[in-house]
Amino acid sequence: MNKRDFTTVRLAQGEMHIYDFGGVKLHAYQTGDPLADEVFLVEKAGKLVVIESPCFTDSVKALSAYLSGREVAGVLVAYHGAGAAFLPDAPKYATANAAEYARQGGGKALIDQFAAAFGSAFDSSIHPISHILTQGEATIGGIRFVIHQTAEAFDVEIPEINAVYTHMLGHDCHSIVAGSGHADAMIAQLRGYMQAGYDLILTSHYTPEDLKDAEAKIRYLEELKAIAASCAGGEAFKAAVRERYPSYSGENYLDMTAGFFFSLFRTTGPPGGGGGGGGGCREVYPMDYLTAIETLNHMLLAEMPAYQPRARSLPEDGAHRRRLCLNMDIGQLLEKIGGS
Repeated sequence: MNKRDFTTVRLAQGEMHIYDFGGVKLHAYQTGDPLADEVFLVEKAGKLVVIESPCFTDSVKALSAYLSGREVAGVLVAYHGAGAAFLPDAPKYATANAAEYARQGGGKALIDQFAAAFGSAFDSSIHPISHILTQGEATIGGIRFVIHQTAEAFDVEIPEINAVYTHMLGHDCHSIVAGSGHADAMIAQLRGYMQAGYDLILTSHYTPEDLKDAEAKIRYLEELKAIAASCAGGEAFKAAVRERYPSYSGENYLDMTAGFFFSLFRTTGPPGGGGGGGGGCREVYPMDYLTAIETLNHMLLAEMPAYQPRARSLPEDGAHRRRLCLNMDIGQLLEKIGGS
């Protein structure tokens, strides 16, 4: 399936791109909201399954109108837990960690920030989850999905259209890259997509992409590592990346990436040490709250791929402090280091 082979339906807010695979259709909703959110509908035999929810009130109304009279078998709520005014009576599916991420983890902190920034235009109500997903296959509305749990939430493989959904890609925009190790992990993931031969890569902040886009992102990540290795500091790094990729969007993501590669974090004590300063927990240099949340989120993803948020405090035994610091809920971690 060519990523440009679709028909367009204009909605009151944004537009729908419809990909016809024969027995299955993919409706890709380009919301046009301030966060450039995307929502995906997979349709088979008259039933639809929604992947992610619109979060802005105009998008909620527009997509609800588009779905009026259609049967929605369920909504997969992965990385975007807000917008509960959307299809309130439909079954909502998520992994346990995704539900936690939206209710009181880093996702909730982001939702609070967006509510403060956009006011009543943003629906900050959080979807109640009625069905908990686990790693592996799940059939919803007669459509087979494969759930892949991630550090924050989950990705979704859609075998019937040879596609995969993940949070972010964007072949011509900057990404949040939490250091060289994280870049290598991203490259490995993208190479896995190429090996699997997916026709489409779906993400929640970009139109559907393909394997050529994955190749472009791999080249970007390799170049990013090389530029970082040749620069003495964050400002020089950002200037070199801008020169190499002058048309790329996502300047705020480049700022965060520079912070990872060039000492945004400092260690306040030796790993396992007791006493003041957090006993080896990483603290964040002064920056805005939203940036801190996103940065910590991707730090956890890079350092602990099996991370699952847990509500727990640091123990008296200093030997475990650093490990548990990284295993705490992101919101609690920010509170501990003074990010809120």
